[in-house]
Amino acid sequence: TLVLLAIFVPITFMGGITGKIYTQFAVTISVAVCFSTLNALSLSPAICATMLKPIKETNIFVLRWFNIAVQRGSRGYRNVVRKLARKFIIALLFGGFVALDFVFLQVLPSTFIPVEDQGIVVINVQLPEGATFARTQAVLDQVVKGIKATPGVQHATSIIGFSLLSGSGENTGAVFVRLDPWEERQDENLITRLYKKYITHKPSVSKKQSAIAQQFNRKFFGIPDATVFAVEMPSIPGLGTTSGLDLRIQSLNDFDYQKLANITDGMSVKMMQHPTMKSARAPFKANTPNIYLDVNRQKAESMKVPVSSVFSTLENYLGSSYVGDVNFGTQINKVILQSGSKYRMTPENINKMYVTSSTGELVPLMALVDLKYILSPRQITRYNQYPAASINAEPTDSSGLAMDATEKLLKNLPPGYSYEWTGMSYQEKQNKGQINTLIALAVLFAYLFLVAQYESWTIPVPVLMSVVAAVGGGLFGLWISGQSLSIYAQLGLVLLVGLAAKNAILIVEFAKDEHQSGASVYKAAMDGLIQRFRPVLMTAFTFILGMLPMVIATGAGAASRRVGNPGRLRDANRYFSRTGPYSAVLYAGAKPSGTLRPV
Repeated sequence: TLVLLAIFVPITFMGGITGKIYTQFAVTISVAVCFSTLNALSLSPAICATMLKPIKETNIFVLRWFNIAVQRGSRGYRNVVRKLARKFIIALLFGGFVALDFVFLQVLPSTFIPVEDQGIVVINVQLPEGATFARTQAVLDQVVKGIKATPGVQHATSIIGFSLLSGSGENTGAVFVRLDPWEERQDENLITRLYKKYITHKPSVSKKQSAIAQQFNRKFFGIPDATVFAVEMPSIPGLGTTSGLDLRIQSLNDFDYQKLANITDGMSVKMMQHPTMKSARAPFKANTPNIYLDVNRQKAESMKVPVSSVFSTLENYLGSSYVGDVNFGTQINKVILQSGSKYRMTPENINKMYVTSSTGELVPLMALVDLKYILSPRQITRYNQYPAASINAEPTDSSGLAMDATEKLLKNLPPGYSYEWTGMSYQEKQNKGQINTLIALAVLFAYLFLVAQYESWTIPVPVLMSVVAAVGGGLFGLWISGQSLSIYAQLGLVLLVGLAAKNAILIVEFAKDEHQSGASVYKAAMDGLIQRFRPVLMTAFTFILGMLPMVIATGAGAASRRVGNPGRLRDANRYFSRTGPYSAVLYAGAKPSGTLRPV
């Protein structure tokens, strides 16, 4: 118990958002272990003295078979250990596990946290700059009609003039899609999909959130009047706008928004063409038609018109100005000054406005300003005080691999431009490589505590040598299932360090007592292995059976419990790319002509 606490308690002092997740896990495990220890030292012995009876020969076939299997396994285990109990072989095996851990840590794809099926998909709609309200409404009606015809959709709510990614304007819109409850969207397992696709050649339609989002992307890809795509909400609400990668391209030296938009569009195209990307979008546009009013300050000064009066007149007539409050009975109403709608509909209305000079004369506003049409951004956003444009991308598998590939592409940015990750991508960048530190700290604290417990620098070594094998097994499990090394997987590896040390202590402690009683090192080790074989085996199977419900979990939060689920679709995608043409369900971006662009 104290060894487990020595591993988990230091994790509670980590900072940042990832530290909050580690802290919750560490506190939960530590408190649970303390309660379990209290029960083991007080209630369990009394219950054992009351309930346990002498073992009798049982006639139940299952129990007899189980006991025989354990006994045979114990003998076989002893025979294998006798053959391997040589320093050279043990050193070779240990070195192999160390190399295995190193290789897996290098080749395993990384991600921050898996995308959760929250039952919500957001459709972003963006028409060309300058598009009218009526055109946007027509596209939204078409999108909503297609959404309602998709299996797994409960209802949809459309909003015109607002978008999570494209900002506000009459050419933008969004549709919030609520999916059916999770129990009504149970997805078939991989084996069933393989069988159906390979034998019947009829692709089954997945009703998972990610699959439905991909269906929307394929369905709305061919709309000529707008850019329509589906995004999933971030797994941690408030940490970013959408799931996937969130990138900012910054202009450090100038305010040339046309150039910034061109660079951002070019970078999104390069990211889209990379095999690690499923999609990439740059909603920033700098070609919105605008009216630029250039105030002739010298002329205004000569006509004794303050420049501030020019700006306030434009604000009052074309925008609005708060004057004060007026009371009607017990109700307080705001007084807003603004020109009537028909007097601010066209640019020519500016020519009919007058501004008061310091002498009290009315001066035509057209005599003081020059009006011209330009193209500029609808909204100017800044990141770290620099003008910035966003790129949102969806990785095909691992967000870590996609970020590494993106950073290689970003090395070719023109001078005066840089990039920054934000949202969940920033947190993943900060968390990268932290697993090595976590495992090293866990092993270090466990070793130092065992040194104090055994009063020896060498006895804890065999205890912690088993940690190397346990971590290798955990990494192998992630690799063979195609899952990424996320925060939750890192926490699982830290837990493995404690469990492996706990199981090894059961054997080493017994062998140590036998050796101190006069037995040789070899005999004490063999006795410890045989006597503790069954308890260690039961502990391992208990842990595995306890984790099994989370491995097969479905519904809300299932991805975090299973450390994500990218591997099953990824493996199926690899399989069908070799076996036949019926792989449209696992491809993104099908064009109207029917051609498929593999991801």
